[in-house]
Amino acid sequence: MTVLTTTPDAAASVDPLAELPPLISVEKAAAVMGFSRASAYRYIKAGELPSKKLGGRVFVVTAHLRALLTPDIPAPAEVVEVGDPT
Repeated sequence: MTVLTTTPDAAASVDPLAELPPLISVEKAAAVMGFSRASAYRYIKAGELPSKKLGGRVFVVTAHLRALLTPDIPAPAEVVEVGDPT
């Protein structure tokens, strides 16, 4: 008789966000987080889910999503435009 076993470490070490591009759709982010698209837009509007608007579409930054899901990873710093130093 053959018994198949899996180690919890192998299953836990898989990062579901590792293969995602830097920006993902709100729908994809909602699926990853486990809530509805409407809820995702509510969280974006409330400022709880960081997003970027590009070409009229709203995207979620994968790095921010990863930081939300894994508290030990710091959120990426925001880019701040600086004027001409002269």
